[in-house]
Amino acid sequence: MLTKALWMKEYKHTKTLIWGLLLLFFFDFPIRVSLSLESWKAMEEQAASDPGSYAHPIVHDFMVRSLFFGGFATFLGMILIVLLAGVLIGSERNTRRNDFSFALPYKRSEMFLTKWLIGFLTITSFYTVNYVAAYFLVASSDYGYFLEQFSHVQLFIMPLLGFITLFSFAMLMGTIAGEMISQMVLTFIFTFFPLGFYYLVQGFWMIHTDHYLHEPNTLGYFVWPIYSVDAYSSKPILIPIVATILFTIIATKLYMVNKSEHNGEFLIFKGLQPIFKVGIIVCFALLGGMLISSLTPYMNGNILTIVFYWIGFMIFAFLSYRLTTRLFTMNVTVKNK
Repeated sequence: MLTKALWMKEYKHTKTLIWGLLLLFFFDFPIRVSLSLESWKAMEEQAASDPGSYAHPIVHDFMVRSLFFGGFATFLGMILIVLLAGVLIGSERNTRRNDFSFALPYKRSEMFLTKWLIGFLTITSFYTVNYVAAYFLVASSDYGYFLEQFSHVQLFIMPLLGFITLFSFAMLMGTIAGEMISQMVLTFIFTFFPLGFYYLVQGFWMIHTDHYLHEPNTLGYFVWPIYSVDAYSSKPILIPIVATILFTIIATKLYMVNKSEHNGEFLIFKGLQPIFKVGIIVCFALLGGMLISSLTPYMNGNILTIVFYWIGFMIFAFLSYRLTTRLFTMNVTVKNK
């Protein structure tokens, strides 16, 4: 059973981020909607001479989507959500607070689920309240009919699921990483890894064959921020739900076997180091090949472009090897004052 003491302990360290998310969602929804409604009225007056273009459904579609999807606050919200997960797990490792936590008379599963629930309830409640307020402002205005072509699944459920899945994934990365910075770095890298690795492979393929490698339609289903920012998303709703459940279950199991002696290091589980090392070197090498080959003025498939690609590949492979060697031997634990 989750106890009040655990809730208060976690709230003490995360309250700034928690209320920061509330303010962010408040300005992103009710405040921005209020300002947008005023600007819509101004646009309507300016377009009085050409009412047909203003009344076109594509314009209405764009206006509504600009309110509920992908603004700057959405991206800032993602950063705060990942930061919240970092404070809940990674920061505790940096300062060795979890040495104290693990000495408390609570199961590790209770501790982790308390952390996860704080983030889940914060995101869900604050996002829901501000979404409802924003939706009501639009629905009760002269522009309420703009909302007719949208469902709450599009405007509310899918973006919220994107935030929750991203938070759950960041918590999973926290059970693997040994400190806060590496947790956040791994979260952002692996969040966009499906698309990022595809583009790296595509670059390799195009340079060597001069043929375009088509992107699989389902690839974006596994990049969680897209659910929150892609206004034209038609992705299956079950994918982020199942992903959130799996991330939470796996993270809970891993948190139960985390070893405190590796706090402050890049990874908690040393058995993962060879896999991560090979992955980092390969990805950086592919990136280096693309960057160096772009210096040549020739088309893909040209021998000089290929030579430059492999020069960049080898240079970046060597540099990333040196980087990962240092990375996996670091320890950034600080004393908890």
